[in-house]
Amino acid sequence: MQFPVRFFGLVLAIGFSVPALSAPTPTPSPSASPNQPGAGSLEVIATDGGGTERHLVSEHGRVGQLVINPNQAVSVTLQFPSDKAGMPVAVSSLDGGDITGDHPTVLPDGKVHLVFHSGTEPGLYRVVVRLPTEEHRLEFYVIDPAHPRNPRLRSPN
Repeated sequence: MQFPVRFFGLVLAIGFSVPALSAPTPTPSPSASPNQPGAGSLEVIATDGGGTERHLVSEHGRVGQLVINPNQAVSVTLQFPSDKAGMPVAVSSLDGGDITGDHPTVLPDGKVHLVFHSGTEPGLYRVVVRLPTEEHRLEFYVIDPAHPRNPRLRSPN
């Protein structure tokens, strides 16, 4: 009876030490998995409804919200790292509004210029920016002139 217990102990000891001898599993590079931290960086530069220039950074593929007025045209600069230069860019609106721009690729300085023209209806307008290796979502919140507070920006009081 002593042999099976010792044998089992030896098997257990070997079982726990073998994975340590095997080669570690390589972790994928950040650019290999879109929308992960560090998967890509994007800074959005635009003017909000109050006339203030905002600099918003994409985190996990999502850019902070920009509050604008109904029927406002917003000039937007997308600033990518310069190593993205020449990559194709697709920009589309999910909830309405018009997007115009003349660059289907990232410029040599890492920039893409476009104009977002909001609709007249208050609410959230989402815009998706896609590169071959990453995706980002911008949010424009059109305020209601009758109720100008953005419900997502209310204080917890």
